[in-house]
Amino acid sequence: SAPGEPETARALGLPNLVAGAVNGQPKLFAVWQERVDVNPASSRFGFPSATGSPRAVLSMSTDGFRWTERRAVDIPSGPQVQPVLSISGRTNPQLLLAYYQARKELNWPFELNFISGIDRQMDLRVARINPVTGALISPSVQVSQYSLKANTNPPQILDTAAPGVPQANFENLTVYERGNSG
Repeated sequence: SAPGEPETARALGLPNLVAGAVNGQPKLFAVWQERVDVNPASSRFGFPSATGSPRAVLSMSTDGFRWTERRAVDIPSGPQVQPVLSISGRTNPQLLLAYYQARKELNWPFELNFISGIDRQMDLRVARINPVTGALISPSVQVSQYSLKANTNPPQILDTAAPGVPQANFENLTVYERGNSG
């Protein structure tokens, strides 16, 4: 929750953990959201920073006790939230990261700003990660797709995906309020 705001639930506030076999050895992967330095000119670019912008960070372990230094996996333009990992395969494992990313970066100073779905469009992105090094295999790809209004500049999202079905929750409707919906 933002300072001075009421406590709210936080989705995926704890690390998402997956285990797999890499080169015949067990390996653990953990991903979570953390503020990192997003200044490309900084020597700490991609590493945790209390004054940074939220990104999906990754750490790996072969024994569950010693972990690699955490670092942002993908640092495109915009805060990332709710990261989730998946691993498949035994001989050539594939590690996949999925997360939501806001299209616009937070206002500076980053540490005084928070993500709100009411003023930012969020996109689902996926990225393939090398399970040996933890580095991106290729740039992340946007998965979410939205229908756009014709002849709008900048592009604007259609209000509905189907008759009576909103395409996005721009109204920021309350899901739960002290146990009551609506």
